[in-house]
Amino acid sequence: MVSGVVIQSHFLFSEESKGIEMSKFRTYETYKQLFEEVNEYNRLKKYHPSYVLLYSFLEDRINRIYKDQYKYKNKRLPSPDEMENSLFRKLLDINRLGFTIRESVLVKLKKLRERRNVVIHQALFHFDSITKEDVDELRKFGRGMDKLRKRQRELLPKPSKVDDIKLRLGYSLPSVSKMREIKNPTSYPKSNR
Repeated sequence: MVSGVVIQSHFLFSEESKGIEMSKFRTYETYKQLFEEVNEYNRLKKYHPSYVLLYSFLEDRINRIYKDQYKYKNKRLPSPDEMENSLFRKLLDINRLGFTIRESVLVKLKKLRERRNVVIHQALFHFDSITKEDVDELRKFGRGMDKLRKRQRELLPKPSKVDDIKLRLGYSLPSVSKMREIKNPTSYPKSNR
């Protein structure tokens, strides 16, 4: 209970959401459910939970763009340390990795980050400081990042199954042509039994 208001979220605290939160796979249904929650909070004029959910969506979109661009350019996933970089740093790196991010997007993210810091650091005394305009601005920017993600998916080539295995193993597989061919396997002595 905060300021006489009990915050309950079907999405955040329901049993069926636990599988979504734990899963690495995101589906259309996951995002649809998230935006239904945001709309419900907005209808109730509870903008703080909406803001948190939308910021989480924004982080997810930027992280996915970063991971895939990094994987395409470097043939490996980013390290956990690299994933700890700020969203702003990741957008700068995405530019460096060959996927163009306009300067206006960087300026907008910087503005959103500054507002988020104010909200977080003053939350103890100004819990209701988030406005509908804050939520709308964040939603619009998050949708823009989602469009960038879709464009990136269209532009990046699909990895082959071999590339996928190399990425998971962390090293290249030996070439089949380099494997020794045994002409007559019965000619070799039997191993000790």
